[in-house]
Amino acid sequence: MLNPIAAVNPAAAASSGGEVLPLSQRLAAHAASEAQVQAFLQAARDVPQAIDDTPQARRDHIAALSRLLREFVDNGQIAFPDLASQLDAIGQALKAEGKDSPLHASLMGVMVGLNNLQYQTEKWMQEVMLSDGAPQEFESW
Repeated sequence: MLNPIAAVNPAAAASSGGEVLPLSQRLAAHAASEAQVQAFLQAARDVPQAIDDTPQARRDHIAALSRLLREFVDNGQIAFPDLASQLDAIGQALKAEGKDSPLHASLMGVMVGLNNLQYQTEKWMQEVMLSDGAPQEFESW
């Protein structure tokens, strides 16, 4: 049996055109910059807060912040194009704002939604991989 760690040959991967990147570089590629997060926070502060404190008004504010995060543009490009960079940006924004901020609850709502999306996506991918690509719905029919 092959040792899975010994089976990976970085020199062979590099010579075949595939580049082996350290995990720190991969994570840095998804990291949101401090300037982007500060610009996002400024834009988030400009999103009007709800007049009343109803659950629907809170959901609307969370949805507006979530849409702002997905569509936020920096230098002509989407600043947070993937789920990892969006989670990183929201995490940094929560640290920068603190628990006493009026945005804290809405930013936490956005983070919960992003974490739920990440969980559901991973769960779906695991189901697809374990079913050899056949959706579970096809088996139950």
